[in-house]
Amino acid sequence: MAVDDGLRTRFIEQVIVAQEDERRRIARELHDGIGQALTSMLVRLRSLDTQLPSDGSAQHVVRELRETCGTTLDEIGRLARGLRPAVLDELGVQAAVQRQAADFESSHGITTDVGLVGFEPEERLPANTEITIYRIVQEALTNIAKHAEASSASVIVERRPGDIRVIVEDDGRGISPSAPSASTGGLGLQGIRERVALVKGSLTLESVPGSGTTLYVQIPLNTEVTEYFICRGAQSFRVPFGVSTIGRSPECEYVLDDARVSRRHARLDLDENGITIEDLGSANGVIVNGLRIDAPTRLAGGDAISLGGDLLSIDERVDEEPSSEKRRSTLPGQVTLRPPPNDSSEGSTSRIDAIEVAGRLAERLLARGRVEAAERLLRGRLAAVLDAANRGQLVQPGIAQNAARYALILSQQARSQRWADFSLELYNALGTLLPDRIVEWLEQASELPQRRLLDRQIALARARGSSAAVARLEALKERAPKERASE
Repeated sequence: MAVDDGLRTRFIEQVIVAQEDERRRIARELHDGIGQALTSMLVRLRSLDTQLPSDGSAQHVVRELRETCGTTLDEIGRLARGLRPAVLDELGVQAAVQRQAADFESSHGITTDVGLVGFEPEERLPANTEITIYRIVQEALTNIAKHAEASSASVIVERRPGDIRVIVEDDGRGISPSAPSASTGGLGLQGIRERVALVKGSLTLESVPGSGTTLYVQIPLNTEVTEYFICRGAQSFRVPFGVSTIGRSPECEYVLDDARVSRRHARLDLDENGITIEDLGSANGVIVNGLRIDAPTRLAGGDAISLGGDLLSIDERVDEEPSSEKRRSTLPGQVTLRPPPNDSSEGSTSRIDAIEVAGRLAERLLARGRVEAAERLLRGRLAAVLDAANRGQLVQPGIAQNAARYALILSQQARSQRWADFSLELYNALGTLLPDRIVEWLEQASELPQRRLLDRQIALARARGSSAAVARLEALKERAPKERASE
């Protein structure tokens, strides 16, 4: 019997929420318990070291113990950060991803570049979105370390007006189309898929055997939020973010005057993961949808709650234009999101955003003199566009122009004839005249494509009767190098 998709989604969500809660708890215990004990031991060992004779064997043993204790303390910290990094909760996903990439590079010796594009300084995203981004990057990097045999990786996270784009790429061995993981994915990829599905996102995996793998994730953002209300008859009250209580006590946020209701009967907890209700040890219990609960229980719109003789219900309402005050007290992880764009038929050559985002990161690498890293980041993407053009596939004009632009930037920085030739090779393969913007870039460039490539463009310009284009291209040809082998 097929499992209802909505029920399955809710079950997966509850499992992930429980996992994150448990990760947070264990990380806190590692830091506050074992970590503090090891720190105390290290301090005492240092004190003992100063009291022992400098040439004795006892001091040598103590120093070995100090070194072991320090190493163990570092490992405990690494494990705690992997479970639930404090920097994610305190500073947000930007700092967390940068720290994650630095730890990954240090642990595995794989050069890892990070690009964060479009974020405001210290900008925070909804908590559910931040943890989703962090776990996607974490799992993708773990897969690279385990399977890719890569020497370098790059992580790009771009904040756009309507969505978040995450790209994780490596230069490893790639995935063979015949491999089982190519279609189904291992446990790591399956975990990423489930997280992406919960936030109504999309995931695409692109790989060429021997040329690395690229993971694309799109996570939509929306201004719509879901507010929760507790209702009693005709009355309804919005549930605030955080903890609130129900009971007879005037100190409760929701006061009921029924004698069968305890002073502090139940607790509501609204956080980034949802709304739950918990019995605070009442005499008559908390009944949800006809069943008495004995543990914190997640609620949803339409749920009926019985406290003593009072009947309450939960209502969910979508607010499309919430105020900033409402945003602080509503549920960021339960927003109503638009469905992901259906771009499965467009293929890798439609990824104008991926080329643009990678290009921005490449420009920053070039500004720091990291030419090889910039080439490594762009090489595969540019080659895919040129290959599609050579095979007669449709390449969108914006993609072609972006690809040509970044190839020209590489040609100037790397002094590479290959990248100088790229823009002409691409437009000649498309059978399209160079756009004026690219001609302007070529006119300003010091590295120019070979004359034979310009001859094809001159012929296209003449066939279209564009004398102005012919004149400009002829002028470029005069400056261009004669026939020579591409690098």
